[in-house]
Amino acid sequence: MAKQLHWNTVIVLSDSEVIVNCVNSKYVVDAIDQIIQDFQEPMLELARYQVVYVKRSLSSISHSIVKFSKDVGCRTWLGHFPSQENIHSTVTPLFI
Repeated sequence: MAKQLHWNTVIVLSDSEVIVNCVNSKYVVDAIDQIIQDFQEPMLELARYQVVYVKRSLSSISHSIVKFSKDVGCRTWLGHFPSQENIHSTVTPLFI
């Protein structure tokens, strides 16, 4: 998706320290290694990417987005994340 949107820098936040360490090649977990490689491959095409661990207690934004997506479905926004109150009036989502 980043390539389609012509983004050259992507920062991924995750509350899974194991996944972050695997993506950042700090260690390998055989059970998920193929999934990690599938994630890493398109990231290498970007000028810059970063995968960062964030404690779950500090990742309230991502949990809000997941909760919100259950109500509105799968969409991509450019710019500010819409609130539930203004979703239909102020935001035109990109469907990918």
